[in-house]
Amino acid sequence: MKNKEAVSEVIGVVLLLGITLVLASVMFLWVSSIVLQSSSAPVGDISIEKEGGGLSTVNYTVTINSFRPKTDPKDIVCYFYDGVISKGRFDLLSPGNSSTVNVTGDDKIATLTWHGDGNMVSSYDTLKIIILGLTDDDKKVLSSYSFALRYRPDGALIAQTDLS
Repeated sequence: MKNKEAVSEVIGVVLLLGITLVLASVMFLWVSSIVLQSSSAPVGDISIEKEGGGLSTVNYTVTINSFRPKTDPKDIVCYFYDGVISKGRFDLLSPGNSSTVNVTGDDKIATLTWHGDGNMVSSYDTLKIIILGLTDDDKKVLSSYSFALRYRPDGALIAQTDLS
């Protein structure tokens, strides 16, 4: 009887160690995959509305519907895309300041003004974009573009929407 008990105790210890090693391995892989996949890039959602303008001007208001976490504007880059090709980019500046960028191949100029509450980009901020010197053909081409926000440190896409 003693030999049978000793054998079962050894088997029990071996099984416990095996199960512990398997669980530890699974936990290690699970945690390491979470750490490797995590990005510090903010996530958000934007909408865009075409407003007013004139014969040669188009005005857009981009509303940041959701955005977290609040982010320093120097870490946000705005892009105009024609499909996957960048047609222009500009950095966010302090609220109320402007920047210019070439939007189409015809060197049309876009002026961006960021309106935010405080010094960080957050939900419900708006971007006013005024594009000058457009012909009717330019307006058609521009309506096929999209507008995107990207996170400068790793280039991650935060949000994108069509200009149409």
